[in-house]
Amino acid sequence: MANTPKTQAKPQVSFFVYKGDKKKAKPLTDDLGPSLISLEMQAMANGGYTVRGRFSDVNFNIYNRLIENDYFSDARMQPMKVQFKCKWSNQAKTPQSATTWIIGYIISMECMQPEMEDRNQIEFVIIDPPSWYLNVGDASGKCYTGNVGQVIRDVVTEYSPKDRLDLEISTTIDSKQGKWWMMRQDPKSFLSSLFDWSASITPTKTQWVFAPDNYSLVIKPQGLFTSEQRRYYSFHRNKTSDPIKQVTVLTDNALSSVQTKLITQGLSTISGQYLDYQTSQQNVEVGDSNTTQKKTARVKKNRSFQKPEGGESVGYTSVMTVPEIGSAGDMGLPYKDYIDGRPRSMFLNLINSLMRAKVTVIGDGEWTGCRGLGIDTIFLDWVRASRNGEEGKIADLRHWYTGSWLVYGYCHKITNKSWTTDLYCARYDQNSESVKVPAKS
Repeated sequence: MANTPKTQAKPQVSFFVYKGDKKKAKPLTDDLGPSLISLEMQAMANGGYTVRGRFSDVNFNIYNRLIENDYFSDARMQPMKVQFKCKWSNQAKTPQSATTWIIGYIISMECMQPEMEDRNQIEFVIIDPPSWYLNVGDASGKCYTGNVGQVIRDVVTEYSPKDRLDLEISTTIDSKQGKWWMMRQDPKSFLSSLFDWSASITPTKTQWVFAPDNYSLVIKPQGLFTSEQRRYYSFHRNKTSDPIKQVTVLTDNALSSVQTKLITQGLSTISGQYLDYQTSQQNVEVGDSNTTQKKTARVKKNRSFQKPEGGESVGYTSVMTVPEIGSAGDMGLPYKDYIDGRPRSMFLNLINSLMRAKVTVIGDGEWTGCRGLGIDTIFLDWVRASRNGEEGKIADLRHWYTGSWLVYGYCHKITNKSWTTDLYCARYDQNSESVKVPAKS
């Protein structure tokens, strides 16, 4: 079983601002941690991470130091780097009671004066480095050659400084002779447009996962990741303090009318074939039965939904597909092999919305970057209080929350008095056709 987090009296934060990057970085401030008012770090699968840190600035010392070190002169021409760490003590070890060092780039700085005349507040908003590089790239009209996986790699490589990012990017099964025009999109929008429809040409026919972590970036289909059971959290399980502080669960059964089966349709100009639900159902319909490589949390019966069984009343949604790529076989694949790419991606991303939970635990250094989001799991052990002198085995008192949940996001919330971590988790139909994680021991 995975470890649990450990705490001490009060949390601490070390927080430094730099001009430039890596070996050329020049410190702009001393450690701002002692001036911390609040810090929030939120990370989501495919969304990167965002940090919002607010600090007290007595006599405007931080503000003036930034100006003296050319923040205004250089902030629009080079990255302004932040490096910080959250911990329960100076001797805290990662990940039991501290995060690793987390790196991000400042996108804005807000100065406020809500209190006394000589006391300012400064709030920094920060994003992960890979997202920064892809968002600040130009809107090019160039053409890339290769399969979709190679084009994704080429775009990331071109728009990030040489040898700056540690990349792991999967390939795809389409032709290596394909031509892809950027169409004056910025790099992030161009990549998003490729992710949108290309799930069907990945080796596992699963949705893409974009996972930045400091200077590391992994872009692979979900089915190629190895899932880990990251943490064990309990409530009323131990005589000492339990990690879980609160759980909120939403079971959205009405979403079934939208999500259960997605269909599309389109015309192949190469073959002249019109593909729709009546003429080629197996090619244009996406549901549980033809997305068997997706990863879902392993749960016992009656701890998640039962999947709908057939019938016309389960909920069909029509989704506009990507048009056929080229008219000369540019993809190296017939249209029927990738026409369902957009509904496939939509279906797979929606399965985390049917049953989702926000689990608030004591501040946990296990969660940094976006590694494992949308793939890894946690185990909740929730023991309910006995009623009317009820006695029995712990197994008989476990709430239905108990079991594995797939984690797709988190949010650290830190002040100088407290540190909690919100984990955003999901379960899918317990009898779905999927790769259940964690594997049975």
